[in-house]
Amino acid sequence: MKNVLNLCLRYYPASGGAEDLNRIVLTNLKKYNINFINFTTALSDHIANKKLQLSAAQKKIDVSENTIRFSALKIPKTVYHIIPQFIINGIRQNNIDLIHAWTMMYFPAFAGVILKYLKNKPVILNAIVDENNIVYRKLYSNTLGKLVVNYSDCVVLLTEYSREVLEKYKFEPKNIEIIPAGVDVSEFDNCSEKSQYISSTKINILFVGRIAYGKGLDLLLNAVNILKKSKLEFQLNIVGPDFGMLQYCEKFISENNLENEIKILGKISRTELVKIYKSSDIFILPSRYEAFGIVLIEAMAAKLPIISTNCSSIKYVVENEKNGCLIEQENYIDLAEKLRYLINNPQIRVQFGEYGYIIAQEKYSLPKVIEKYYRLYSRFF
Repeated sequence: MKNVLNLCLRYYPASGGAEDLNRIVLTNLKKYNINFINFTTALSDHIANKKLQLSAAQKKIDVSENTIRFSALKIPKTVYHIIPQFIINGIRQNNIDLIHAWTMMYFPAFAGVILKYLKNKPVILNAIVDENNIVYRKLYSNTLGKLVVNYSDCVVLLTEYSREVLEKYKFEPKNIEIIPAGVDVSEFDNCSEKSQYISSTKINILFVGRIAYGKGLDLLLNAVNILKKSKLEFQLNIVGPDFGMLQYCEKFISENNLENEIKILGKISRTELVKIYKSSDIFILPSRYEAFGIVLIEAMAAKLPIISTNCSSIKYVVENEKNGCLIEQENYIDLAEKLRYLINNPQIRVQFGEYGYIIAQEKYSLPKVIEKYYRLYSRFF
């Protein structure tokens, strides 16, 4: 039995791609006889400093997954939190073989490197590279950011795009492993039940993600407003938690009489999420930036054609005119045209969906991704 200390700012049931990936790695590596001690916080939204309301059932899950949540101290006028107990309690942990820290621009990464030297144990860093964060938090990225990347024993990146960003800003990691996020394709294959939220008479368009400016929802709403005038029969379902933009969306829908075209469903259960993926016709993610975009490979596993933005890591996941369409940044007219194109061409939708499904199986299947993590861990045990 090997013991790994996992350090992360937010963890399930907090929403986010990094949070989902973290839990997937932890729960699936246990079958390799690896025991995790998971240090995290109760934050649901680190930007707004909101906390989770943990149910009794969730607290039982925390116990079963060896998850310990500590208080986080937010530095005023920043998005940065300090969690001293990560280091204090990390020192007290005996028989630790490896430290795995998440997100290069936040405290868990810093704590991981400190513990590396205090306990003389190797540290793996899942960097979750966000170029916007590096640019906007330049002082941090040039100091502590570079320290944690350069002094980690291995830095895990999600795509080649992340490597390009680190090279661009002169980070110098010792070792890099490219390991993408993974998707359990069988979870989608085994779902045959229709979602209750689907329209049986319209083309169903699906957005999954945080209801936030960075996800490009303002562009999507404007595109839908254009399409409405074309008399096309469609319904957009928006799935995800509010991260500051729900009121804007509701106001836009009301002011433009889009109640028949747009349904905001909020956060739904995993079971219902898989159903709505499988029941939809088109998936859309008009993000301004993505470190990866797990929802993209979930859409591929559900055989959905994708419309997304030609930026950041997205262009490494979505192949234009193969498994979807890439749109120009900040161009909701282009977005409306791509939507119109897929709505009017069912054969293209099927073609894109089938190609994406093959890529999901070959490149992003969960067993293959977990095997890569196990081989990486084995190098340091």
